[in-house]
Amino acid sequence: MRIQLARTVLAAVLFGISALVPIARLQAQQPPDELRLLAEQGDADAQFNLAVLYGSGQGVPQDWVEAARWLRLAADQGHAPGQSALGLVYREGLGVLQDHAEAVRWLHRGANQGDASGQFLLASMYANGQGVLQDNVEAFMWLSLAAAQSSGENRETYERSRDTVAGRMTAEQIAQAQLRTRQWTPTPEP
Repeated sequence: MRIQLARTVLAAVLFGISALVPIARLQAQQPPDELRLLAEQGDADAQFNLAVLYGSGQGVPQDWVEAARWLRLAADQGHAPGQSALGLVYREGLGVLQDHAEAVRWLHRGANQGDASGQFLLASMYANGQGVLQDNVEAFMWLSLAAAQSSGENRETYERSRDTVAGRMTAEQIAQAQLRTRQWTPTPEP
């Protein structure tokens, strides 16, 4: 029961990541067959959206192996939400072997391009020392970046998480994290 609940929540997160990409929302409304045709032609947005459908089981049977396959294709093309979602899939072991180091690698790629979901998920890896050495300064920075570009419940969640991390930091560490946050710039992939 707990595993099924976790997978349902993760499907919702994956679907939520898709909501951050306006083109993705439009394509997700297309029939799965049309989306598959675009995905097979190499369209990264379509590949991502097809992965969302497989992860959530909307219009197709839920299949995390297929979701991971389509996410990998989108992520390899530099699709930031796809990279972040692939990091989530590796973190949780959905359709792939759980691999925190691989999760961090993909989350870094999405986060570095400015994807707020990737930044939040990467911060959680740093805060918990999963796949990386535990580092509150890095976690605070990524949470600050995610909160700065978010609104509503997401922003509140990111800010609460940042405040929790700050509670484990010295004033000097917080100042260092704030400086890193101000100096950070997104690095788009070609």
